Amino acid sequence: MNIKSLLLGSAAALAVVSGAQAADAIVAAEPEPAEYVKVCDAFGTGYFYIPGTETCLKIGGRVRIQANMGTTTDTEFVTKGKISASAKSSSDFGDVEAYIEAEGTSTATSLSIGDVYIAVGGLKFGKYGGLWDNSVGENPSMGDVPGAFKAQFTGSADTVSYGLQIDQFAASSGTTVNAYGVVGKIGATLGGLTLNTYVAYDIDAKAGNVKVIGSGDVGPGNLSLGGAWFGNETDNAYDVAGREWVIASAYSIKAADKLTIAPDFEYFRRTDGTNGWTVGALTSYDIADGLTASVNVNYNDSKTVGGYFRLQRSF
Repeated sequence: MNIKSLLLGSAAALAVVSGAQAADAIVAAEPEPAEYVKVCDAFGTGYFYIPGTETCLKIGGRVRIQANMGTTTDTEFVTKGKISASAKSSSDFGDVEAYIEAEGTSTATSLSIGDVYIAVGGLKFGKYGGLWDNSVGENPSMGDVPGAFKAQFTGSADTVSYGLQIDQFAASSGTTVNAYGVVGKIGATLGGLTLNTYVAYDIDAKAGNVKVIGSGDVGPGNLSLGGAWFGNETDNAYDVAGREWVIASAYSIKAADKLTIAPDFEYFRRTDGTNGWTVGALTSYDIADGLTASVNVNYNDSKTVGGYFRLQRSF
């Protein structure tokens, strides 16, 4: 065997061995692509997609440290915390939302449920403030917010808004376990002016109530005016205890880039035929994004001073 034959044989043997090894080679699997959290901008800021779904989630909350003060009470320090979650998605019936919040104070041993509801389009069911939960300024009081359950429908057409709500609450008469009330709302926006009218009826107490609130930009600030009439001298679910009617005003002024001053005033008639009033002001300063310091002071016809200092971080 000559050298040429030996070289050709060796090359052929190497080719066979290499082909066999190539057939048995292990190919490494491609790594799974990482699934990053994506921002959801369909429902406003702060929402993100829950991975693998079309549902958008927003986590929020606040921490509040407050000192309550007054001429008739000792200074009281209160620390509160709240955490909330809102899950939204789109459907053939409109936006779908599930919302829940838990809150507590430094003196409580556990958290309690705050607002919790399900909303589909203009329908909303659960526990929340509701249509009657509207007032003027920080100090005036224009009606309570009753009940642990509400069913509400709201909508709008051009410049007009409307709503209808059913409330369930403890009966004021004490004769039944639960009672019901109905709240209706009609509102309109014309230019820079917004006007809303609310009518509430406590079925158990057979008492009707009316509230009107308007607001608009006037000069360097925003002016709010409102009035409420309570139709029964005995307490009903929507009134302010001991009052027949109330009128109120508030004016919010952006005094500086981070400073807001909002004086307010209310005048009311008590069920005993006497009149009363409260005057006050809320001053707020934005220390940082989401961090606000507020001072509220009020004085009334009983010659008592009340108010609070509040430091609040919202996120």
